[in-house]
Amino acid sequence: MKKIGLALVSLLAFQSAAQANVIACSFTEPFITVQLDLTTGDLVRNVIGDKVTSTKAMIGTKGDNIVLVESVDGDVNLEIHLDKKGSDGMSDRIYDYEGILNDKTFGKVFGGCNSK
Repeated sequence: MKKIGLALVSLLAFQSAAQANVIACSFTEPFITVQLDLTTGDLVRNVIGDKVTSTKAMIGTKGDNIVLVESVDGDVNLEIHLDKKGSDGMSDRIYDYEGILNDKTFGKVFGGCNSK
């Protein structure tokens, strides 16, 4: 019960940090963007120069500082680390959160996420 309570607190803190209720993540090598609407559960994955896919997402937590996002089709598995800053690896931009994308097509890639 305590773990469920901590997970809910983490998820609520994450949602309050995302004031507009949308989280956008950027990854390079390959260039992928993932946008998650926390209100509707809509998840959009855009492989730059290739294709855009849209699906629903399941959102949960792992421990106190990790939000887990998985597309219902299983193609996208995203970890958002609330206690780490993120980087896209190609620019000087520092993101609010670190994103780790386990993509069915491209494998594991690291990037950054911000609330919109």
